[in-house]
Amino acid sequence: MRQIHIYPEKPNRRACQRIWLFLILLTTLLLPTARSHASGIKGLTDDNFLDMVQKQTFRYFTNCTNPDNGLVMDKALNLPGDAAPVNFDHSAATIAGVGFALTVLPVGVERGWVTREKALNLTRTTLKFFKEKMAQEHGFFYHFVNMKTGERAMNCEISSIDTAIFLAGALFSAQYFADPEIHSLALGLYSHVDWVWMCNGGKFVSMGWTPEKGFIPASWDHYSEGLLLYILALGSPTHPVPTDSWDFRRTWGRYKDYTYLINPPLFTHQFPQIWLDLKNKQDQHANYFESSVQATLANRQFCLDLRPSFKTFSENRWGLTACIGPNDYQAYGAPPNPSIVDGTVAPAAAACSIVFTPELSIAALREYYTSTELPDAIKSKLIGRFGLSDSFNIDCNFVASEAFAINQGPMILMIENARSGFVWEHFMKIPFVIAAMNKAGFKENQGKENPVNKGMVYETAPYVPHLRPTYGSPTVAETYSVEKASFADPIWNAAYPMLLDKSFAQTIIKPPANMDFWVLWKMLHNQKSIFFKFEVHDRELHATQPEKLMYHDDCLEIYLNSRNMPFRWDGEHDFQIILSPDATGESLRAKEFLKGDSLAGVLKSKFQRLPTGYCVILEVPRDKFKLDTVDTFAVSVAAHDVNASGSIDVKYNWFFPLPSMMLAEIKLLKDF
Repeated sequence: MRQIHIYPEKPNRRACQRIWLFLILLTTLLLPTARSHASGIKGLTDDNFLDMVQKQTFRYFTNCTNPDNGLVMDKALNLPGDAAPVNFDHSAATIAGVGFALTVLPVGVERGWVTREKALNLTRTTLKFFKEKMAQEHGFFYHFVNMKTGERAMNCEISSIDTAIFLAGALFSAQYFADPEIHSLALGLYSHVDWVWMCNGGKFVSMGWTPEKGFIPASWDHYSEGLLLYILALGSPTHPVPTDSWDFRRTWGRYKDYTYLINPPLFTHQFPQIWLDLKNKQDQHANYFESSVQATLANRQFCLDLRPSFKTFSENRWGLTACIGPNDYQAYGAPPNPSIVDGTVAPAAAACSIVFTPELSIAALREYYTSTELPDAIKSKLIGRFGLSDSFNIDCNFVASEAFAINQGPMILMIENARSGFVWEHFMKIPFVIAAMNKAGFKENQGKENPVNKGMVYETAPYVPHLRPTYGSPTVAETYSVEKASFADPIWNAAYPMLLDKSFAQTIIKPPANMDFWVLWKMLHNQKSIFFKFEVHDRELHATQPEKLMYHDDCLEIYLNSRNMPFRWDGEHDFQIILSPDATGESLRAKEFLKGDSLAGVLKSKFQRLPTGYCVILEVPRDKFKLDTVDTFAVSVAAHDVNASGSIDVKYNWFFPLPSMMLAEIKLLKDF
C-alpha cells in the first residue's frame, strides 16, 4: 500500500491572502513564458517530444535514489519549480521501484542522460546491498523498506511480485552491461529465490508472506501482472515451479467491440510487457500483446462513454489504472470486473500503453504537456520537476502532489520500447527467459487472433453515473408484515422485478463453467417498513463462516444511504444489510454490519428453501434506518456466489462497483 503524506497546518487567512496575491502576480509575469514553452513543445517531432518526456521523468531516478544503497523512493513531491534536495524521509523505498531503476539506468546511458561509469557503479552498489544487507526470506524481499537502512517498513509483506520486478531489473542490467561482477550478483540473487517455497504447497505462487501470519491466502492464480513473475519462476536455474503453474486462470471479457483478458487496471497488462516482448507471440491460451491492445482501446472507450458524467475525460484525456485519487488510492479500471471510476485519470495509463496504441498515447501525452483546455488550476500542477504527477481529476479540482516510482519508471521504459525496442531486445536474450518462454509454450508469428471461446466472454453492466437507475417502490397495506407474508401473495405482482444475473457480474474471481446464478428482487413499502423479496437461483448453497464473516459465504447484500447520498462506510446514514443461509441451508442469518449492536434484532425475515435455491422476504423498519421522513433514498443490491470446492467465487452488483460511490435511487411511490 502507498503511504499518505501529511502536510503541515494551513497558514492563517491573512497569510493566505498574501500568498494568493503573490501567486497571481507570479502567474501574470510567467504566463507568456509558459505559453511560449508550450508552443515550443507543440513544434517538436514525436521522437523529440518523447525524448523530452523521458529525460524529464528520468530525473526521478537520479534525484530519488539513495546513492549509498540504490534504494528508490516509492513517491516524491512533484511540485513545479522545486529544486530543493529530495528528503529521503518523505517516503519508504519500493522494491519494485528498484527494479524499474535498474532497467532505467541503461536507457539513460544509451540516451546520454547519465554516464556509463556512473550507471555501472550505482547498479553494482544496488546489487551488493541487496545481496549483503537486505532482509529477505528464501530470496524474496519486503515490499517497502527504509530508504537508508533497508529494514522492513510499515509492517509490509514479503512480496513475490515486487521481488519479481526487482529481479527483472537485475537480470536486465546484467545482460546489458555484460560486467562479470554485476552478472554474478544478479545471477546469485535470482538463484537464491525459492519459488517453490512461495507456492506454499500449492500450484500457484502466493502473493506474499509475513513473519506474523505466514503466507498470504491470495495467490497469482489468474491473469495479471504476475505473467512476468511466472516467466521468472519457470526459468529459475535452482527452484523452478512446475510447468503447469502456467495454467493460471484466464477470463475473457468484452466491452463494446473489444475482447480481451480481464484485469481492469491498465498496469496489469503493461508491467509484464515492459520486459517481455510478446508481440506476434502466442501460447496455447492467448496472444497477450493483442489482448492488451484491445484492453487499452476498451479502457479508452469507457472513458469516452463517461464524458457526460466526468469533465476530466476527453478524446485525449483517458486511462484508468491504479493511482492516487481524491479519496486516496484506487485501482481504477474498465469493465468487466469492478469498473472503479470517479473521473480520475492517471497520465501513466495512456503513456505506458504507447506500445499498444502509439498514436492515441502520444496524443494523450501531448495533451497533458500542451493542452489549452485543461483548467489553469490543473495545468499549473500537473507537470513538476519529475515530469507528470500521478493523477488528476478536473471534477474534484485535484492533482496528485506526488510522482511514484512505479509509474515514472514504466513510462520511461514503455516509451523506450516504442522508440527503439531497447528493453525487449536485451531482456529476451537472457537464457533463463528463453527457456521459460519455451516451457510456457510461446510460438512466434501467430498473428493477432486470440483463441477465445465465444461462449465464455463476459460482458457486464458498467457503472455509468449519468445513467443512474431509479426504482419506484409501490405501497402495501399498513397491516402487511413479515409475520403475515406469503411468498405466493399476489400483492408482490405490483412490484417491478429487478434481475441480478451474469450481466451484473462485477468481480469474477473464479467463474463457473455455466454462470446460471441469478437473483430476482422486488420492493414494497408502507409507512412503517420497507419490504424486499428475493428469489435466488443457486443450486449449491455454501456457508461455513461465522456470522461476523458471512459476507464470505453465499449471501445477499443491501447497501443503503437514507439521504440519497454516496455511500460511506462510516457515514451516519449508511447501512449494510447482509443475508446468508446458514450452514444447514434451512434458515437465514440477517444482520446490519455497520452500526454495531444498535440494530441487532430489528430486521425481520422469512426464509424458504427451494430445490433451485431459496426465497427471502425481508422487513426493514423505516425509523431504525432513518427512512421514516424521506421518500427517496439510495440503495444497491449485491450477491456473492461461492461453492464448497472453492471453484466458484463471483460477486454480482446492481449499478455500483464499490459502495463508496453513488448508489441507485429508490423512490417511494405515494399511494397511501
